[in-house]
Amino acid sequence: MRKIAIVVCAIVNLWLVGPSFAATSLAAPAPRTAPIVVPSPRASAVQPPVSPASTRSPSYAAREQKAPEAANFEGGHRYVYIGGSTVVLVLLIVLLVLLL
Repeated sequence: MRKIAIVVCAIVNLWLVGPSFAATSLAAPAPRTAPIVVPSPRASAVQPPVSPASTRSPSYAAREQKAPEAANFEGGHRYVYIGGSTVVLVLLIVLLVLLL
């Protein structure tokens, strides 16, 4: 019974941590190549950067006028979605509690 609990814990651990290990450099590293640099024909014409503040509305009232349908927002469809991963995780936790 104790060995089964250890095996189940190891499988759950690998299942939860596996994707993060796959994203790290522990996997086979991709070969690095030198970037190709092409000179720009208009390298001397430097444009000033656009600040994010200039793209924002000046006030809350102006933003509210742009989106009048936002006043009717109800916050979703009034239900809770439980995905398959959540169900599997809850079942594994229940299984571990029953085995221990």
